[in-house]
Amino acid sequence: MKTIGINKIEIGSCMKSAIAVAAMFLGCFSAQSQVKLDTLLVKVQTNNLSLQAARKALDAHKAEGRIGLLPNNPQVSVGYMPGNSSVIGTKEIFSISQSFDFPTTYFYKNGIAKSNDAVAEAAFRKQVQSVLIETADHFYKIVAANRQILILERRISNAKQLSESFQIRLQKGDGNILDFNKAKLQLTALTAKQNEVLATREQLREQLRNLNGSVSVEVTDTTFESKQLSSFEELSTALAANNPTIAAHQSAEMMARKQLSLSRAQWLPEFEVGYEMEKTLGDKFAGVRVGMSIPLWQNKGAVKHANFAYKQKQSETQDATAMAVSRLQQDWQKAQSLQASIASFESDLASQQTNELLQKALLAGEISVIQYFQETSWIYEMQETLTNMQLEYAQLAASIVIRTRI
Repeated sequence: MKTIGINKIEIGSCMKSAIAVAAMFLGCFSAQSQVKLDTLLVKVQTNNLSLQAARKALDAHKAEGRIGLLPNNPQVSVGYMPGNSSVIGTKEIFSISQSFDFPTTYFYKNGIAKSNDAVAEAAFRKQVQSVLIETADHFYKIVAANRQILILERRISNAKQLSESFQIRLQKGDGNILDFNKAKLQLTALTAKQNEVLATREQLREQLRNLNGSVSVEVTDTTFESKQLSSFEELSTALAANNPTIAAHQSAEMMARKQLSLSRAQWLPEFEVGYEMEKTLGDKFAGVRVGMSIPLWQNKGAVKHANFAYKQKQSETQDATAMAVSRLQQDWQKAQSLQASIASFESDLASQQTNELLQKALLAGEISVIQYFQETSWIYEMQETLTNMQLEYAQLAASIVIRTRI
């Protein structure tokens, strides 16, 4: 068995991440589905309408985060005040001033804005992750439906042959109506089941089309080829480095720490510098004006609040990391269990009698019609159970790979 290698990926953008994740599926599942799933994930990343809206919302959020990082606007005032007599003349005033915080305040504000961007980017990556997982789920559901339809087509073909054989025997007087009716009922039931699966597949195709931005996708695969996942230790290391939920909490923690530093910096004085000119009859006064705001009580309690908020974010990061690792461990263990069950089922089914042998035995009179239907139904039920297990494993493995890579 091949192993899906887990190496740390430097994520330059969500698009690059999606392409990298899609490429990893080339070594994960069936040769027939490799390129198709790879292409589909990249297309969905581009075409999905909710992700397109989320990208624009992310850009707007980043732009909004840059508001208020610069000093306040300068203030300009002009006064023209005529006196109440010609003796005192007219008084003219002009002033311009600029206020600004202590320089370290702007440094921390920029740091908070960058951390806020990182939180938003992680949230977007999480949304990308969810859409890709949903896409992979639908892809493999369609693969399972394709396989089920293929099996049903074989069963219907066998049921038709059986019904025709009983009809010929009945016409020759070498058969009975009960066996013929049982064969017809079986054919009717299988046809109804096929129609049901076909309708389900059409629904899945429509849902996949919606995920791909209303662009149709044709999935014709009928087989899964399971590959072994990397060790839990490798996956947990990749999870800690790449998981957007953990990254969002880490960025929020960093933002809270910078907010604490900003709260402390805001206890430093604010400054104001300006130029003023005053002119009266025969006199003119002009010069520089400097002012300072002393923070005595406006920010009282702000540092204490920021400190508590920072500790809260630290705890939330630890909790989110523990939960993500725990979920990964549960899913990884479940995947190992599914692989073992799949191998056991494949071995057991390989040793069972084929439908052709059972049909020959029936026509030779070695088994009854009821025995034939019981045996074939049991075999097909086991095949359906195997398909469902392979589907669950494929979906689970895809989820694990995406969650540890995006």
